[in-house]
Amino acid sequence: MNTELELVQLKRLIEQDLNISFETDFNEDRKALCWKFNPELGYTSQAVVNSSGTIVHHSNSCYNMYERAFYLHDETQLTDLEIQRMKQKEGFENIQPFYNGIAIALDKNRQQFFIDMNGRRVSSSNFSKLHRFRHGLALVKLSTQQFNYLKSDGSLLLKDHLHYAEEFSCGLAVVMDSNSTSKYIIDPSGAKVSELYDDIESFSEGKALVLHNKERNFLDLNCNPMLPEWISGYTKVASFASDRCRMNRKSGRVNYVQENGQFLWDYDRKLIAAEDFIGGFALLGDNTSDGGKKYNFTKPNGDWLSQKWFRFAKSFQEGIALVQTLHRFNYLDHEGKLLLNKALLAAESFSNGLAAVKFIGKSRTYFINKKGEQVKHEPVLDAQNFINGRSLVLVSKNGNTKEKLYNYLTLDGKYLLKDHFSSRNLPQQFTEPSITINKDGNSFRYNWFGEDLSKV
Repeated sequence: MNTELELVQLKRLIEQDLNISFETDFNEDRKALCWKFNPELGYTSQAVVNSSGTIVHHSNSCYNMYERAFYLHDETQLTDLEIQRMKQKEGFENIQPFYNGIAIALDKNRQQFFIDMNGRRVSSSNFSKLHRFRHGLALVKLSTQQFNYLKSDGSLLLKDHLHYAEEFSCGLAVVMDSNSTSKYIIDPSGAKVSELYDDIESFSEGKALVLHNKERNFLDLNCNPMLPEWISGYTKVASFASDRCRMNRKSGRVNYVQENGQFLWDYDRKLIAAEDFIGGFALLGDNTSDGGKKYNFTKPNGDWLSQKWFRFAKSFQEGIALVQTLHRFNYLDHEGKLLLNKALLAAESFSNGLAAVKFIGKSRTYFINKKGEQVKHEPVLDAQNFINGRSLVLVSKNGNTKEKLYNYLTLDGKYLLKDHFSSRNLPQQFTEPSITINKDGNSFRYNWFGEDLSKV
């Protein structure tokens, strides 16, 4: 099994080899969502890649929630037509994706319940909150405000309800009995597999942070303490990220602990800011001698990534970090090199493989790729980051920059909608395959291709 740090390095290699942009990290099934140019369609769309660097599926646009469950988690789904027929026949308002053959459905009375792939209710129990099935079990909250786990046959896993419970992660779940203030861990059979602790956080990267007698440690998947000595004196201990765990003292001093219990640095450092390892590097901030602030990134071995310090920086996103040198912006790669020869007046982090920037001396917004090359696209005054391959942009009307008009830009540099539109409120981004736009007091719905669904 690859460590998180190895997966970070693997993502960089896959991005370069396949010329893709990752949308998500690898999941438990070793699959990730990405963006890739589809030569058959002539534009960039979503795809699924595995940790071997193979594109296992290429979409025509962006995946809806059912397609994501199918291609990312290998969960069998009904067709769109079957979903619509089931909604009409059973009177469902909404049906979420199926996991383990069971989905959460919402009726017209806004009541939630589980259904199988034939539309039959799995359980008639009165639940106030439902979670999707994972590892054959679903966390449910009862009307009594207690918790339990529902099995696929409709029965409950535990005889006694719980005061507190979390979803299963890595095949284990954190729970608390009704008559106790201590937490412990159970396996999918409901058996207790850990000691009692004052607090336990969910598993992340195969590790769970535990607190006992004001000391902290991490449990492995066998629920055994990982670190040779329990950690004390740190007021905040984060979860593991890229095989490193950030620890903060009340005094502001920071250090990172590794899986073997070794600290990243020989002493705790006094810093004004310290973030988790993201993309293989951790963003750190410190004071300058003249009372200002400076930022840099630390490598996994504790060395500085760049010889330069920056006035401002954001964590790595898609393998590139946004940084500010003096009053200008640039980008830093994983080797500590600046991406651009000329600094920028304004810039955003990379998203879907592109970043919105403003060059010095130019009023319009442009997009660049990870090679630092300017991408040709329709002219825009301002732009938001790409989400699902679409960027909300501000455009001018016949050269008049005072009147605000909007449109959406696609990854291939074209306007999505035929006509620009005005809106009193900021329009939606494409967080879903289709969106609703309010224009002149009327609502219109458009899909990923810019087609007006209101006319259908």
